[in-house]
Amino acid sequence: MTFGSFNWFFLAVTGVVISVILLGATGRIRRNRYVGVRTRHTLKSDEGWIAGHRAIVGPTLILLLPTAIILIGSAATSSKVRSALVALSAALIIATALIGSVTAERAAKRLSTKRRPAEENNDK
Repeated sequence: MTFGSFNWFFLAVTGVVISVILLGATGRIRRNRYVGVRTRHTLKSDEGWIAGHRAIVGPTLILLLPTAIILIGSAATSSKVRSALVALSAALIIATALIGSVTAERAAKRLSTKRRPAEENNDK
């Protein structure tokens, strides 16, 4: 059994992404320009930041927990199968980033559009 360097790298990326999303969803990672889902609407407010991260907890776990299992299980396979599984894992990580960005942006945007009419009514 061999656990290649790509396996370790992608397993580490998977763990970091899951951790960042969970910490962002709980507000433990505050709105910033360096770590987390940074889109136009998630960066507009703290509420949008948390709403965006909360919206992607489910999709992130659905895509990345199997990715971690695939990476760990690939150690028991031949090098050709392991290469294919590592490539599949990379594709799942990229898909998670794309789906997560769009989902988080939409959730944060919904929140900001809900707040805008309420704020206008308070100004009158």
